Amino acid sequence: MNGVNLGAVRLEIEAQIRRLETEELCENDFLRPARLFSKPMYPSEIIELWEKLGICRAMENYNEAMHQAVMYKREGHLSEANQVYTNIMRNQRKLDQAYIWPWCKVMILAKDFSGLELLVRFLYAFNVRENIITRNAGGSFEDYEAYGSQPYFDFACNSALYLRDLCESPLASKDEVEWRFRQYGGSEYWNAYSLNDKEYEDFLKFFSLEKTGIKVRGSTPNPSPRNTAAAADNAQRQSSGCYIATAVYGSYDAPEVRVLRCYRDQRLAISWFGRTFIRLYYAVSPWLVEHFGVFEPIKSVWKAFLDPLVRKLRIKGYGDFPYSDNSFSYFDRGKI
Repeated sequence: MNGVNLGAVRLEIEAQIRRLETEELCENDFLRPARLFSKPMYPSEIIELWEKLGICRAMENYNEAMHQAVMYKREGHLSEANQVYTNIMRNQRKLDQAYIWPWCKVMILAKDFSGLELLVRFLYAFNVRENIITRNAGGSFEDYEAYGSQPYFDFACNSALYLRDLCESPLASKDEVEWRFRQYGGSEYWNAYSLNDKEYEDFLKFFSLEKTGIKVRGSTPNPSPRNTAAAADNAQRQSSGCYIATAVYGSYDAPEVRVLRCYRDQRLAISWFGRTFIRLYYAVSPWLVEHFGVFEPIKSVWKAFLDPLVRKLRIKGYGDFPYSDNSFSYFDRGKI
């Protein structure tokens, strides 16, 4: 896996980011025009429209390349997977973002966090640009609508915060980073994925809690990986970056929190209303925990609300077994 990186293609990606941020682009510049999905369509209707637009053959080749890259990743052939995504970026005539998040996963598994940071910014620029085009075209994505009638478009990407959004995880300690990233291997080959101290320190250079803008209590300007893990564990309970349930039950992996996470991924995340609630929860809960989470009386109030909810969810079949989060971000649809 050593030597897998973006190499010379970094300059091309930077150029693409600048293009997305500065050029006047329309929906016809993209492989998947926004108007295709502005209303419910049967697969046969989409294929018929793609035939008219002349992009069916291109999509077949594109999807075949994507599938091959996923197979390479699952088998541990990261250099080959990286080359496939590089070729897609260089040869794809129309813009598309579908390959970028899988490419991010290759960088995660290859432990090239510098490359990962660049690809996260690339994906973010795509997402913002497509939302702008959708808005101007009168489209109506449910993910886009969740932000209200006056969405805020900003190309200034906080890559550390955006990675947490993509992963749907606080990534607040070395153990949690390793555990979450293992899920992206897609096969048993990656069950032993881990980071040594130097690799984790490299991750923190680009994606530490401090980089998100969260103030981690007790952290030092240049923490060692061991001290950072301890500070992050403390932050998971006390800082503005943790969840209310984690603050109440003391651990992100507590049985009660597992039940709530399972309910989030398997029920809430499949509906527009549920995803809206999740976004609001992530927006509000850090502030609540930062200002009130350290007070035991407040925790007791939250616990009095959460305990009956957890009991009801257990009755409905949401278990407290060891649970790996399923990202409900639309980038993960298709289980890439």
